[in-house]
Amino acid sequence: MNFMLKILSILILYSNGILAQQDLEFCDINNLPADPLQLKIPTLNDTDQYQAVLERNDFGVTEEIIEFFDGKANLGIAITTLAGKITRSYANFLRNELLLVEGKKCSYRKLNESYQLTPFFLIIDDQGKEHIVSPLNLALKNLKFVYTGSSSFIRGIPVNEWQTCTFNKIKKETIKITLSYSNDKKWSPAQIIQDFPSIPVEVLIETKNQNGDYNSENFSIFKYKHGIDLEIEDYFLPPGVFCPGLPNSSPLPPIPKSFSFANQLVETFEDVLDKAGRVDRIREEYDFEAKIFRYDYDIKNTPTTEIHDFNTGLNYIKNRLTGGCKIEKLKGGSPDSQKMVH
Repeated sequence: MNFMLKILSILILYSNGILAQQDLEFCDINNLPADPLQLKIPTLNDTDQYQAVLERNDFGVTEEIIEFFDGKANLGIAITTLAGKITRSYANFLRNELLLVEGKKCSYRKLNESYQLTPFFLIIDDQGKEHIVSPLNLALKNLKFVYTGSSSFIRGIPVNEWQTCTFNKIKKETIKITLSYSNDKKWSPAQIIQDFPSIPVEVLIETKNQNGDYNSENFSIFKYKHGIDLEIEDYFLPPGVFCPGLPNSSPLPPIPKSFSFANQLVETFEDVLDKAGRVDRIREEYDFEAKIFRYDYDIKNTPTTEIHDFNTGLNYIKNRLTGGCKIEKLKGGSPDSQKMVH
């Protein structure tokens, strides 16, 4: 998350043109040798989809970040692990919704008030529409990077490097950002991306204040894949997790006057180590206008049908195997509800 905050402060300060006190000996992109090849830095589109595994190293602390970026759906999912603590964040920009999950605990926040808690940004594109972007994408859109060479290796991968510099007026420190992408002329990733032969390998942020104090923050990108391996269920909270205060994004549909459905009831037996149990298959039919309910189920391997007639207050129980039938008075506790029918 510090990367996002740092990039944000850099963008604000850079856009204001605060360069007067920059340490030009530490970082000066105007003195870098010209690139005869005019090599352009790879860029990402606002609607791209990708997933990446990153490690952030800062002040002797390592944080792992698994990031799923879905520009099409305008949302991002991140799983961060820091000191054994795992946090899942769901950032949905269309709903202005941020969900933070730790174990079974979930908290809801308005996203426009909680950008600092996500590794993602919100921008306005050329058509005036809001879009989710990753920190890397935002930096490429707003900062001028200059090619610095292709002689370096990171984790054995030959890379091309680009650099930019600016000055933080509040902290009075010069900031140098170096972006490293794989050199597609010397190395190929496991997955070849059309029109995107290079993949991000590392982001290095270095700072130096006026007292000469130096600090660095390193983001190593270990896995990068165009497209995302998520099922539709992965875009929602894990089973058994509830977020207090989460607004209802869509009302429940109206219940029709008549409908039917089939379901399975799974019941485990207590005190059984291998989690043995039984599965009951049930079919239900409701007719509110006729005030009749039908209930098909098996009891002791006997196919049974119950018809609850709320007009007469009678319950017809039929053995579908033998054809036998008996009539009883309706009792409470049945799967239908008298209040719903009347």
